[in-house]
Amino acid sequence: MIGKLFLKVANLHTTLVVKLSPIVNRWLFKAKGIEIGKNFYVIGKVPVIGKGKITIGNNFSMTSGYGINAVSNDCQGAFHVVENAVLTIGDNVGMNSTRVRVNECVTIGNHVKFGANVLVIDTDSHPIDYLIRRNSSDGTKSAPILIEDDVWIAARSLILMHKRDLSNYYKGDRYRDQPSTARPVRICRGAVIGMGTIVMPGVTIGEGAIIAAGSLVSKDIPAWTFAVGRPAKVVKELKTREEAELLKVNAIGD
Repeated sequence: MIGKLFLKVANLHTTLVVKLSPIVNRWLFKAKGIEIGKNFYVIGKVPVIGKGKITIGNNFSMTSGYGINAVSNDCQGAFHVVENAVLTIGDNVGMNSTRVRVNECVTIGNHVKFGANVLVIDTDSHPIDYLIRRNSSDGTKSAPILIEDDVWIAARSLILMHKRDLSNYYKGDRYRDQPSTARPVRICRGAVIGMGTIVMPGVTIGEGAIIAAGSLVSKDIPAWTFAVGRPAKVVKELKTREEAELLKVNAIGD
């Protein structure tokens, strides 16, 4: 009896968070001028930073920290959208401690699901020159990220649009002196991004493509293919159901 009472007291904080935070978060998001749809449901603390425009569709759900998810544990999600930047989230989107940083534009379609601790960032966040970086954000680069309907992005994946340009990097040079480049990223309808995958700048992942866990996607992946590796390479092209059935029939006939 004493043991059960102790557990209830010990778990009281988490219980209150689960029960009250959806109500509090709805009020906080509206107070920040964020457009939210029906059935907005966010458990935990989600910092919203910046003065950019955020629009969230119907049936949005998100958990953030407090050990609610075993993979994300206490890691919190966050939305950092700078002034004049735009974050658009469609209907029926689910997130788990997802962190989104927007300097220009990030668009997330309908029925998109994010695993724990996914990071989506459309900017290099700061100038490369450390002297400028101390007092200014001048020179920051960004490019849009588009995630279309029905995309699944598994836990701990990273969607980037910036990298260093090393085309003019030679022995004896300083890495930090190399310029940063920004190129847009597009993940097409129904694509699946496996756990721990890194999607690099300038990449388009085609409709229905599946990227294996732990891959590094540095080049475009065609629609309806399996890709795996670092860098990711296509290992299989998917057929239509009719084509697959026909192959089976022909194989039996042989």
